[in-house]
Amino acid sequence: MKFLRKQVIQEEFDSDESKVFLNWEGRAFSTGEINRRIKSFFKRYGYDLSVTRLREIVATHVEETSKDLTNEGFSL
Repeated sequence: MKFLRKQVIQEEFDSDESKVFLNWEGRAFSTGEINRRIKSFFKRYGYDLSVTRLREIVATHVEETSKDLTNEGFSL
């Protein structure tokens, strides 16, 4: 999250109260709302995925492919 925040929120605007994920009105999502939306989206396609499970899938993929990464990004 610390890496993502640096890409989304400029340092001069960042604080402990800053939110990364905002709704269309610019307000923070309520507790559990992102998880409910993720579950609802994937349910249409027959999957039962939560934010936690999605994070696990991405983390596993990154771990398995990390041999191709350098500090600067993908190696060529």
